[in-house]
Amino acid sequence: MKVASLQFNPICENTYVVWDDTNECIVVDAGNSDERENARLKEFIDSRGLHPRMAVNTHGHFDHTLGVQFLKDTYGIPFALSGKDKFLLDNAAPGSSIFGVKVGAMPSIDLDLDTTDEVRFGHTALKIIPTPGHTPGHVSLYAPQAKAVFTGDTLFRESIGRTDLPG
Repeated sequence: MKVASLQFNPICENTYVVWDDTNECIVVDAGNSDERENARLKEFIDSRGLHPRMAVNTHGHFDHTLGVQFLKDTYGIPFALSGKDKFLLDNAAPGSSIFGVKVGAMPSIDLDLDTTDEVRFGHTALKIIPTPGHTPGHVSLYAPQAKAVFTGDTLFRESIGRTDLPG
């Protein structure tokens, strides 16, 4: 499994492109927020010959979902998020305005992560681990073979993640 981290939007959110030897990939927490960032993500994916299969989110905060609709439109892929965080998509505009970020239409959820134990692409399976606290539906994605976990905002470098937000 290979992983690339790209920082996007004014909050400098980490977006991950994860792929394996089949060149199938997923994009975790797509935070790309404008045409320049959309082009950067597309160029990264296309220049490596990757084939996106899903946009997967650890949680539904706007800074992690800004680029999902772009991925859905560009690659025709589904969006996976815990249904417990749907209210965050529905209320993204007021929350983002606090940070001076304008959001467009938020994507609809195609796969509710509360209904599955894993997401798969190529030869890779990532286990879904509920990790509520930052948001009610926050999940971590665990790749046992790679000994890697995508924790979203549950963990930050040298600290726990934010647990002071509503929900």
